[in-house]
Amino acid sequence: MTFAVWPAHAFESSGDITVFEGRGFCRTCGSRLFNPGEGEVEIRVGSLDMAPTDLEPTYEIWIKRREHWLSPIGTAEQFAEDRR
Repeated sequence: MTFAVWPAHAFESSGDITVFEGRGFCRTCGSRLFNPGEGEVEIRVGSLDMAPTDLEPTYEIWIKRREHWLSPIGTAEQFAEDRR
């Protein structure tokens, strides 16, 4: 799963969206879209019609669950669980 993190002040959404237990969902199909948090919003990149292609990973979370066949992202900071 790939998330892009935006500052909350730079994020806006439109459409028929609901937030339940800290997660944003499409009311029509139930797809999870984003996680609003304190000062930032995690956006599921796969939910975007036109995902940005110039993003570079700065950190990986939950690496304790990484599949053995996946290599770490070389320059990204590593967190065993969440970074908070």
